[in-house]
Amino acid sequence: FIRVMSFSRQAASVEHALVFVVHGLVASRCTEPTMLVLAGVSVVGWVAETWGASGMIGSRAGACGVTIGTAALPALFASRVGDSAGAAAAAFQLCALTSLLADIWQLLRTRVAAEAATGVAMSVVAIGYAVGILDGLTAAVALQFIPSLLFLQSALPQSFSIGESVICGQLWCLVCRVVWALRSGTLTLTKLRTVIVIGIFCSSGFLCVTVVASRVIPSRYAWIHWATAMAAFTGMIWWMSAAIEQHAWEWLWEYLTTHSPLPQPLKIVACYVLVLGVSIPLAPAQFPDRSRTIARKYFHLVLCLICVPTIICHIRFMSLAFAVATAIFLVIEALRLAGTPPLADSVNRLFAPFIDSRDEGRAVLTHIYLVLGCSLPTWYAFFFFQGVYSTEALLVSLSGCTVVGLGDAAASFVGTSIGKHKWPGSKKTLEGSAAMMLSMLIFQTCALVVVGFHRIEGRTIVWIMIADVLVVLLEAVTEQIDNLVLPLYHVALLQLIC
Repeated sequence: FIRVMSFSRQAASVEHALVFVVHGLVASRCTEPTMLVLAGVSVVGWVAETWGASGMIGSRAGACGVTIGTAALPALFASRVGDSAGAAAAAFQLCALTSLLADIWQLLRTRVAAEAATGVAMSVVAIGYAVGILDGLTAAVALQFIPSLLFLQSALPQSFSIGESVICGQLWCLVCRVVWALRSGTLTLTKLRTVIVIGIFCSSGFLCVTVVASRVIPSRYAWIHWATAMAAFTGMIWWMSAAIEQHAWEWLWEYLTTHSPLPQPLKIVACYVLVLGVSIPLAPAQFPDRSRTIARKYFHLVLCLICVPTIICHIRFMSLAFAVATAIFLVIEALRLAGTPPLADSVNRLFAPFIDSRDEGRAVLTHIYLVLGCSLPTWYAFFFFQGVYSTEALLVSLSGCTVVGLGDAAASFVGTSIGKHKWPGSKKTLEGSAAMMLSMLIFQTCALVVVGFHRIEGRTIVWIMIADVLVVLLEAVTEQIDNLVLPLYHVALLQLIC
């Protein structure tokens, strides 16, 4: 037991060191105020995890992740704080604030009490708003961050580590920030971006409402959740139609059938159906001699096969497709958690061969994290880079597929097949990490050559290799769900190549 604990602390120390290195590299390109905020997030997160190591009630055992969770999104937005639109600056301010709130809450909650910790965290927001550091909208959104953490840990116990719940809570706050800005008229988005934001907001809200309602409504009345889903879907369509000033279904049909220099989206959908129709019957779950891990990584490669060509050729449609897939998965998971017949039993049987060992709680999140890991970099490139018009934008948009879809799958295939030398304090193998690194570099090189960005400086190649090496090392030591965490750090590092 002492030896296991010492190895665990060693791996955690390496994880903290890697997070500090990433923040240091990102901070070197930032202004002085942003640099100080990043340093504060890293140090306070480390203190909170070190002194408050007991974790929150309901968090997944053996995976605290306060430091890596609270540092991910601030590092992602920090390098783009100086953009002209100011959207990245607002996102960075919100993520940094919520990270500090999570650190304070975790530290005080384990040392004092949950009530006192919540009161102190809320007081920090109130004081920041009173002295003018925060605007009213950011302060209002930040006030719901701690309740969102409490919801994830209490309503879905053992489903999230602290770091994962922090990232999910921050993503929810970011979506709420955009929605409130849209409603107040302070932000104007294109029709496509508006539809994506409203769809993610409504599906996430439906998940929260359904999880809470399932604890009140008896199981014999579970059919009520179907009615709630239909009502929520109807309300979402009405909201989208009002926001884009065109009926949502009419807009969707026009978008899918529009002829442009880009591939027609309807043809892309037909390709998706063809690939899925061929790949699903060939899934390794049909072969009993294959491990559960290999079966899951098979779908990582299928996702890459579907997404990579579309991201390169039509990132706008890929952003919409990712939003639809994420919304569908969230709604299905909500209905499954509520025990809604007959869907719940069917989904449970379908997921059984592919459940990850870290899916300890009520929620099964591995497949949702897989889609999120690929979609978040694509959405980031679509919203902030406006497309794949540079080396940086291309690598960022493909980051999820590079790390999660290809690199992680290569690491699992090689590690489980020929891996013999393990990292200290980890189940990951050196052979698997080497395969991950090599596959990522080969894939990125091929993508740059295909698109025509292969004439790049040696300095850029060095930064790409640094980003890949740090992410590979982080994958080897972290206990967090790598599908969610690794792409965020990879994108933060890839933004340094410009």
